[in-house]
Amino acid sequence: MRPFLPFFVLIVLAFLVATPVAGQTDSYRAFRTKFSGEEDAHFFGVSGFIVRSVLAMTGEDEAREAARGIHRVRLAVVPRDAFREQQVTVRGFRQVLQQEAFDELMSFSDNGDAVTVYSNTPRRRDDQCYMMLVEAEDEVVLIEISGQVNEQYFKNLVKLHYQSSTL
Repeated sequence: MRPFLPFFVLIVLAFLVATPVAGQTDSYRAFRTKFSGEEDAHFFGVSGFIVRSVLAMTGEDEAREAARGIHRVRLAVVPRDAFREQQVTVRGFRQVLQQEAFDELMSFSDNGDAVTVYSNTPRRRDDQCYMMLVEAEDEVVLIEISGQVNEQYFKNLVKLHYQSSTL
């Protein structure tokens, strides 16, 4: 039994090291690579456990349940000036998303920011990924969510937001 333990530990370590690299979509990787040297461009990532923990601490049990299948979330915040300097457009990035088989799931406006949510059609359920593109006046935010989410919960949340903002 003892020889099995080092082998098992080696397999687990290899999985943990390889998972973050394999988990990024080509679209997110291209976005990050394009803007990684730009001033005021910021990139963050958190595990699904952290997302669920934060939602649990805020008492958002329904949201936590809707996000139960999230593996990780990556966030990129890039100033609009960086797009001009790199001579690229958000429209061009949308084409990159389409090439990677992302389809528009929903779009809405939130406090003047244009928000578009995309989802892919994965070969395997574990490869499910969502991209949220937020176009603000001064910056563009890209959020990559890998894993399963309750899409209907989030669609209903957007509906409730619209209903409360029109009252």
